[in-house]
Amino acid sequence: MTILLHRVVTLVVLLCAMPAFGVDETARFHAGIRGGVTLGDGIPSNDMPYGGAFGRYRLGDQWLVGVGVDRFEFDFEQPANVVGIDPTAIVDALATEYVVNAWVERELTAGTGLTPFLGAGIGIGFVNVDDAVGTVGGGGAFRLTTDAGTEFIPSALGGIRYGGSAFAELGLHADYRFTTWDVTDEVSGATGSIDDYFTYGAHIAVAWKF
Repeated sequence: MTILLHRVVTLVVLLCAMPAFGVDETARFHAGIRGGVTLGDGIPSNDMPYGGAFGRYRLGDQWLVGVGVDRFEFDFEQPANVVGIDPTAIVDALATEYVVNAWVERELTAGTGLTPFLGAGIGIGFVNVDDAVGTVGGGGAFRLTTDAGTEFIPSALGGIRYGGSAFAELGLHADYRFTTWDVTDEVSGATGSIDDYFTYGAHIAVAWKF
């Protein structure tokens, strides 16, 4: 994930250093890669880095539809707290998520160069969480399993892009994740759950029009 983000940043810097050359006005497709981070309140995570690929199709002069696939990798923060266990040390669980999303957006100015945009979309997230293992105060151990199920993710988005046939993009998003994460301690049988949560974040991207 760090390598992908570094490469995207490098490409963005190079593109921003170039003049915004014109683009064929008949070009209707965008294709690109992006990397970013989604932030939360710590339940289940404080920060969720991600990277992926996306495409767009231009419906008209300023309207576009897009689809994308992103891979998230982050820590499920202290899942022992969810089931009421007091561990002897902080134990996080590694979580991975694949999100397939689609959206519609409107460019606020037409043509090439500096182009702001706003939109809305919906995503579906498929989450897998590794087991978390540790010890509890007073002796004993725990093994936490998490069934995170599927997340349904409506989003508001916006941003700005710069360039012509090749362009750089800074995007912002706010999401509400409808979900239930069920956590079970296989040793004691204790259970707990996490419900819907709010996230927000940003990405940088490079893409091409054709």
